[in-house]
Amino acid sequence: MSNLKPFSLATNSPGFVTAKNGKLYLDGQDYSFASFNNPELIGASDTEIEDIFRSLVAFARPVTRTYTLGVVSVNVDNSSAFIQGWNNDTQNWIYNEASFVKLDRVMALARKWGCKVIVPVINQDYGSQSTNYAGNWADLIQLYYNINGSNAYNESKAYNFWTDPYLIDATKKIYTKLLSRTNTLNGVMYAHDSTFLAVETGNELNLNMTPGFFPNTSLPAPGSWTTNIAQHIKSLAPNLLVMDGSLSRSNRTEDKFNATALVSPHVDLFSYHYYDVQYGQLPFYDIPADAAYIQSFGKTFVIGEHGFYPNTSQWDHFYKLQSCSPVAGSMVWGLRGHSDSGGFATHGEGGGIFSYHVPGWSPPVVADFDPLEQYVVAATYSASYQLLDQDVPFYPTPWAPTILSSNTTSNHTAYFQYIGGAWGEHYEIYHAPPNNDGEWRQVENSSRDNVGAGLANFTINPEGFGNGNGTWIMRGVGVPPLLPKGPWSNILTIM
Repeated sequence: MSNLKPFSLATNSPGFVTAKNGKLYLDGQDYSFASFNNPELIGASDTEIEDIFRSLVAFARPVTRTYTLGVVSVNVDNSSAFIQGWNNDTQNWIYNEASFVKLDRVMALARKWGCKVIVPVINQDYGSQSTNYAGNWADLIQLYYNINGSNAYNESKAYNFWTDPYLIDATKKIYTKLLSRTNTLNGVMYAHDSTFLAVETGNELNLNMTPGFFPNTSLPAPGSWTTNIAQHIKSLAPNLLVMDGSLSRSNRTEDKFNATALVSPHVDLFSYHYYDVQYGQLPFYDIPADAAYIQSFGKTFVIGEHGFYPNTSQWDHFYKLQSCSPVAGSMVWGLRGHSDSGGFATHGEGGGIFSYHVPGWSPPVVADFDPLEQYVVAATYSASYQLLDQDVPFYPTPWAPTILSSNTTSNHTAYFQYIGGAWGEHYEIYHAPPNNDGEWRQVENSSRDNVGAGLANFTINPEGFGNGNGTWIMRGVGVPPLLPKGPWSNILTIM
């Protein structure tokens, strides 16, 4: 990070983001961004969601993207699905209110922290039940037409999701449900909520598994479908941006994006996902051509997902291409935050690639942490400011950690668990003996929590502290060279 300056938390406007000729704007200011996806955000706890937004708000333009609204399916049960079935009597989907309340929490906390959110609505059918991660449009077909049994997936191929007028009308009801909802936590109607950067028609939508096209992944979702859905979204929420959620795996720029959608007045943003070639995706070297092509239609290009690059030079190359191309924003896949049991939520993508955490630690001390994590976070953080021609500040002062309950191991050694604060690189821990009127003594200066969920703890040395009686307090310390010290945690008393 060059030209470093002290970090100052920005006051982010609650206004709507707008798009014009390849750029995003908020209150007339450039809203170009570099940030992270958060695929598990909707299912996270309040503590975990807040930690994510405390992480993201340090970036110049805090933006994130959730995963899709889950459909009951082979890997999604009723309790976690947004869509549980089809009701012929009401001619509408059966919705799970509990899941929508989870989304309410995300949107309310994002609004509190001034973070903009992209929500993709429907997931792609990737061609098998083993890749059916969140429920997809094939499951919507099965629910709508009441197709059951062991062969239901194959039987669903008799229907064309993109052209069947009954399925299209039914699908529109999902967007209606989403945008007509009033957030139960802050009373803001989704259609009027400027927390949305965009509503994305879906995630990685293409003609794969569609009758007559099997198994073609090189064509995006049909323009007639995309424009129909986009027009419906705009009729409900005219101030929200609509992003085409198509992903065509083609080497030819003109084939990646549907021409009908490109000229539609209802579609504002177009997206592509770039990953390392070992993951079956196209490399990011096409960014300049792809972005210029989108801009030639007066539209705006956003890189909805990217990453899994095996070395630092490729990360540098990516952000160089973004900075010199008409790219309005990019989001790395993907960021996780602190777990509410301490430590971090983790996720493996295969090939030695793992989710990222701020401020990043390299090399990893445990499995499930990415070896390039520290560099990826730093490169993305720096890019978020450099895209706006702003000096890059130091990382922010860490937020306060939380000490959880104390416990004893099987060999009677006392310890306590804790939840770290966002941007804390390590932690100082202090102890005061019983009846000592809070005269604290530092007993640890480098406790780290870059471990898996539930594994962040401080072991109390029985030689110095016996069973740990007294009071304990801690605070986070940021990265060098400033090593800023954050606010104190809660106090733990052990009797």
